[in-house]
Amino acid sequence: MTNIFCEKYKIENYIVNDDGSIDVNGSVELGGIGLKMIPVKFNKVTGDFSVNHNYLKNLRNLPNYIGGDFSCGYNKITTLKGFPKYVGGDIFLYDNKLTSLEGITDRIEKKLDIAKNLLTSLKGCPKWIGGYFLCNDNKLTSLEFSPEYVGSGFFCNNRFYN
Repeated sequence: MTNIFCEKYKIENYIVNDDGSIDVNGSVELGGIGLKMIPVKFNKVTGDFSVNHNYLKNLRNLPNYIGGDFSCGYNKITTLKGFPKYVGGDIFLYDNKLTSLEGITDRIEKKLDIAKNLLTSLKGCPKWIGGYFLCNDNKLTSLEFSPEYVGSGFFCNNRFYN
């Protein structure tokens, strides 16, 4: 099934590990294809990993390591359980159904965009974000649990904090 999936979605330069997971030397683009779940387990993707515009409700089978950007906007994600251990680029989780940030890593290398979710609290928020932090259009009542460091600016509750 793994080889058929990779062929169908033009995933190249991959190897199948002993545990059945996939390592990809490059990027994976699975946006807008109607996925309700990621049907194969990814381990490592050296480039970008995009699953925007699908019907995903969870992060099951995501890579543990993404070298580039992770794009998962316009889905129905409710939990960050299964979030990658490392993402080297920007992270886009906007326009989902997140109610908690529990499960996300403590350090984000670049931008984190969690706008347009159902968050009422920033509990579980990364402590360090190297780029912009965008959390506008949520249901936040306070900025408690905000990151200790944001490199480029913080946009929340329709206000920009520098």
